[in-house]
Amino acid sequence: MTSISIPASVEVIGEGAFNGCSSLNSILIPFVGRTNSSLGWEGSFGYIFGYDPYYGAFEVEQEYSIAYLPSSLQTVTVTNTWQIPDGAFANCHMLTEIYLTEQITSVGAAAFAGCSSLTEVLLPNITYIPQDLFYNCSSLTSFHIGEAVTSIGAYAFGGCSSLSCLVPINQGGTLEEGDFIIPDWVEMIEFGAFSGCSNMVTLLLPFVGSYDGATGDQALFGYIFGTDPGVGTTSVYQQADYENYYYIPSTLQCVMITNATSIGYHAFQNCTMLTDLFINPAAQSNADPEAYENCVAPTYF
Repeated sequence: MTSISIPASVEVIGEGAFNGCSSLNSILIPFVGRTNSSLGWEGSFGYIFGYDPYYGAFEVEQEYSIAYLPSSLQTVTVTNTWQIPDGAFANCHMLTEIYLTEQITSVGAAAFAGCSSLTEVLLPNITYIPQDLFYNCSSLTSFHIGEAVTSIGAYAFGGCSSLSCLVPINQGGTLEEGDFIIPDWVEMIEFGAFSGCSNMVTLLLPFVGSYDGATGDQALFGYIFGTDPGVGTTSVYQQADYENYYYIPSTLQCVMITNATSIGYHAFQNCTMLTDLFINPAAQSNADPEAYENCVAPTYF
């Protein structure tokens, strides 16, 4: 058996229901886990495959349990749910495609973390990109930010070393590889959200740091990249509350700030990789005198 299709009328799938389906290539399910509202181990994708090992299975850690999934499985389609639980597909490194219903408005932390073969996921109607959502999804190439998203969690795209396009869902015009465009409707970006995103060339942000008006370390440009070293990053010393080395993509050349009301102390300190820095005029009168120390001079547009 190479494919399984579970209709939307099914309300419960038992633990290990598909244990031993070692030739499975694709599966269509109405929800992830035991039921449409399950959480924890019962809300993980591995729950329906169980924890008994069998020939042709990969061992996958999910929600503090070990599941055994078919090593041949590549494609999952989820058809009839509003939510994806925490860690639902974590460490499913064999999966290359996950197709999700547009009904989904909530997705949990680390839901796809460690899915190292996954290239793209569409989530047009979620309101929050949670912590670790795509952590170490090293094959993810693009993601579109939905119009309801107001915040991006810590390390949400951490370790996404192949990510080369992050843009609003309604973005028009011509895009270049390396374009990262965070729309003005995003109100918060948490620590290390873009850690290890080493293909970034142009970055458009509504503000500098974690949120508009942030102070101290949260107002530093390096804050959203974090302090974890990574291939293709440059160590940048920045100091506000504390002294830290942030790891910013070496490829990054152009930054544009679109909707800030202020630029904090040492915000762009030592960002020597930048060749162009554009800041919206409203922030000019409230820019700290040392905001651009050892960095290219800003252009207020």
